[in-house]
Amino acid sequence: TIVRGVDQGCANGVLYYLVMEFLEGESLQDVLNRHGSLKEDQALAIILQIAKGLEYIEGQGIVHRDIKPDNIIITPSGVIKMIDLGFAKPIGQPEETAEDMTCGTPQYMSPEQAQGAKEVDVRSDIYSLGATLYHMALGDVPFKGTDNMEVMAAQVLQDLKADQVKGGRISRHMH
Repeated sequence: TIVRGVDQGCANGVLYYLVMEFLEGESLQDVLNRHGSLKEDQALAIILQIAKGLEYIEGQGIVHRDIKPDNIIITPSGVIKMIDLGFAKPIGQPEETAEDMTCGTPQYMSPEQAQGAKEVDVRSDIYSLGATLYHMALGDVPFKGTDNMEVMAAQVLQDLKADQVKGGRISRHMH
C-alpha cells in the first residue's frame, strides 16, 4: 500500500537521495481528471487501502501530511500505492519553520494544518483522506477558493453544506 524504499544516500548526517520502487500506473488524480468521479465501491476500495497504509505509518510514528489524489498511484493490476512522503515527519516533532507548519495541499489540508499548528498527527491524515474520498465520490474538492489562502480559510471557517453532498450522486450510507 505504500511505495517501498529501496536505498538512501547520506553524508554528514544529511539525506541526499532516496531510491524508491518503480511504479507503473497512473495517479488517482489522472483518473479523476478523465472520469470526474468514481463509483462508490471503487472509491471506498481505494480509501480502505490507503487507510491501511496510514495505519501502518502511524504505527511507525509517522504522519504523511499530504494525502491527496496526486499521491495515490493505481497500478495496471489494480494495486493502490501511497507515494510522496516528502512532507512526512515523526508524530509529535514540532515544526521548525512557518512553512513546515502549513505544508500540504490546501484543498486536502486539515484545518489544524491550515492554521499552522505546530504538531499534527494521524487525525490530519484522516481528514485529508476524507477530503480525497469526497473528491472521488463527488468529482470535486470539498472547499474552493480563488487562491491557496482562501481555500485554507474555508477549511478552517466553513462547514460543508448538506446540499453539497446530496442530490442523488451518493448513497445515504456514503453521505
